[in-house]
Amino acid sequence: MRIYAVGKKAQDYFAYRKYAIAQGVLGVTDTPGYGDARAVSNAVLDGFGTGAIDSVEAFYTRYESAMTQTPTALQLLPVVRPEVAEGEQRATVDYAYEPAPAEILGRLLPRYVEATIFNMLLEGSASEHSARRRAMKAATDNAEDLITLLTRVANRARQAEITTEISEIVGGAEALNQG
Repeated sequence: MRIYAVGKKAQDYFAYRKYAIAQGVLGVTDTPGYGDARAVSNAVLDGFGTGAIDSVEAFYTRYESAMTQTPTALQLLPVVRPEVAEGEQRATVDYAYEPAPAEILGRLLPRYVEATIFNMLLEGSASEHSARRRAMKAATDNAEDLITLLTRVANRARQAEITTEISEIVGGAEALNQG
């Protein structure tokens, strides 16, 4: 098993559990670029091409909405044929390829892996930004609630102090009038 960890959290997770990390990539989670995806895919494809890696499973956070991000597993390599829904039939058309199918696959497979990894990086980045935004909104809301509560407490204390001072002044004036 080889681990290619993208991001500090993934590296910390596997390092803490004493897993050997084949390659770690940092600094891509905020604004991932296609070059970052290409670097990761080249490392993965090199291992897969030499036979050192039998299969590649990728785990990432899929962005669904601002409130929902889903942990997702994807078998990246070897590429599996999509499932056919019950009742549907797969088209059986014989195509003539030019150049040969092996050459076409040799060109398309690296692009497919790069694009899929880039998509995973983008989804992970969007999920992280969404989670941060939600956390900051919750912190702002909590701070505003605390400000409102503390303002009320301060106003009550100030009002009690003013009431006490007025009572003392009135009491002093009454004492002077009677004495």
